[in-house]
Amino acid sequence: MGETRQRTATLALAAALGLGFLAAWLLRSPAGLGATLWLLVALGAAALLARACGRLHGNLALGLAVAPLFALLLLWRDAPVLAELNVLAIVACLTLGLIPDGPGVVRLEELGHAALVWLGALLAGPLPLLRRGLTRLERAALLVLGALVALAAIRLGAGDVFLRLLLWTWIGAGLLRIAVFGGGLERSEETEPELVGAGEVALWLVALGAVVLAVVWVRLESLASGRNYVDAHEHATYAGQARSAFLVALVVVSVTVGALIVFERRAARTASARRLLGLLGGAAVLLALAVDAAALLSLRAYERTIGLTELRLYAFALLVWLAALLALLGATVLRRRPAHFGGALVASVLVAVVVLDVANPDAIIARREVHRSREYKIVDYGYLRTLSDDATPILVAALPELARPAQGAAPTTGPVGPVGPRSTGALSIRRLLDLHARCDADWRTWNRSRARARSLLCR
Repeated sequence: MGETRQRTATLALAAALGLGFLAAWLLRSPAGLGATLWLLVALGAAALLARACGRLHGNLALGLAVAPLFALLLLWRDAPVLAELNVLAIVACLTLGLIPDGPGVVRLEELGHAALVWLGALLAGPLPLLRRGLTRLERAALLVLGALVALAAIRLGAGDVFLRLLLWTWIGAGLLRIAVFGGGLERSEETEPELVGAGEVALWLVALGAVVLAVVWVRLESLASGRNYVDAHEHATYAGQARSAFLVALVVVSVTVGALIVFERRAARTASARRLLGLLGGAAVLLALAVDAAALLSLRAYERTIGLTELRLYAFALLVWLAALLALLGATVLRRRPAHFGGALVASVLVAVVVLDVANPDAIIARREVHRSREYKIVDYGYLRTLSDDATPILVAALPELARPAQGAAPTTGPVGPVGPRSTGALSIRRLLDLHARCDADWRTWNRSRARARSLLCR
């Protein structure tokens, strides 16, 4: 077994170096076909090495099977935020692979441990593979060879290429090290925490509910007044209301989820304690949902008054996900199935990323701004310029409407107006959109949205 692991570690080192060279050739900004190809090769290499070590089963097999989906999604959308979320989803899939095989459950402490293992793997890079796959003499020879290559690269003016090669070799080695050696965590029986009785559980849950109820009362008061509340308070604004409501919802939901998980673990196993946890915990979840709903209404009022932006849309999506998280908490922890909450958490994150890819946030924003122009409301043409190529088809189709003069409206000279000033007519807007077209783009940055934008604008 030791010789097999040593041989596999040597193969992983060679594969990591190959991934470094492949990344130096394929990876370009923005992420597209090149990034997808590199990720698929890296995931395939990890699967082959895991199979050689007899580890391609259970959660690791599941994670390596799901991760390619998010690599392929890089070929669909152009928005940088979606690309980052897809990469994070791949990391979540591989983190799932570090969870020991079990009866279909993922404990939160195992997720935390897996995240720390991934951080350690990225920091250590090829060092564990070097220690297990090469002798001391081979490591010394490799170090000398690497130093000579680095000096030659700097001498030839290729220092940036060498650094990129080193970076992606390091990252690839961390990924492959996880596939070969795993995370070093073995599932064992949980030690029983010090339990508390029904009275203490009730006391803490009532205190938590009282705090959340006070927050709900304050938020509902401002929401009930609506526009009158903003008008009646000199320093109140829709932006301030939305920001404060969002932060309050984030804190309340986080505290509620954390507290109920702790209380569930510490509550005595008696029927009365469990009954109290279910009743009072359910009330706390409902109150937290009310805070989350208040934040959604505040954000909606802000969007209707000012307009929709990428930040506001993703904040809205996060609030919806927090509501789903509370529902999952009620369906698992409060129903005496806390071991299922970790897996449900990971699944909800992956589903949320897929939903955002399908929804196409930048296109939603563009449609909303076009709708505002039809209502002769202020449209921020400067912001439309910053949208990705996901929004280009919507904006191109709406060019006549965006440039149409308002019936009876006074001409404007500022950067924005009811339908935009003369300087942002159809020709100027088209020029702004042309900045995203990249008619001479590298094939390694190809994806569907950019190709469609080029077909519309590069004629």
